[in-house]
Amino acid sequence: MRRKAVTEASGGQGAPGEFLYYWVPKEVDEHLEEGWNLDSAVSAQFKRISVGSRLWIVTCRTGRLHLAGPIPVARIMTPQQTKKERNWEIPDGKLCAVPPPGKGAACRNIDIGTLASELRFESPLSRLQVLDGRVNPQQLQTLRRLTPDSARLLERRWAGSGSAARLQEDRGRTRR
Repeated sequence: MRRKAVTEASGGQGAPGEFLYYWVPKEVDEHLEEGWNLDSAVSAQFKRISVGSRLWIVTCRTGRLHLAGPIPVARIMTPQQTKKERNWEIPDGKLCAVPPPGKGAACRNIDIGTLASELRFESPLSRLQVLDGRVNPQQLQTLRRLTPDSARLLERRWAGSGSAARLQEDRGRTRR
């Protein structure tokens, strides 16, 4: 059976939703140091999302969960589309999720360790194992679909950080 090509209209194979997506601290740090917006994310797991999804980018620093920000998914591009449109090489089998043009949020480093035990996922492993406010980042290696209540928790923390207006602004630089 041939797989349907991923396009702007079709997105990935999954339904739109809110997802927790882990980046290693080095990747978040590079975005912060360079002043880059959250203008893309690449993963083989993006077959589970579709246009209309939102990725909440997180990292883990000394066991504490940190929020880098959201990426509202407007397009999901194949390696060939990414090469043609952005001149980036991404490995076969991976997909590139991007927000609407000019809508990439400024990358932040918001400590959400106090929220870690409250986050819930739509899966058999419905919560993170939290010990003394710390999580093992291995729990975050798989893209996790958030429950609506958990997505609202992240939205409120993001808005409370003073970053909500930045969702509509293009203050940072996009990578070229």
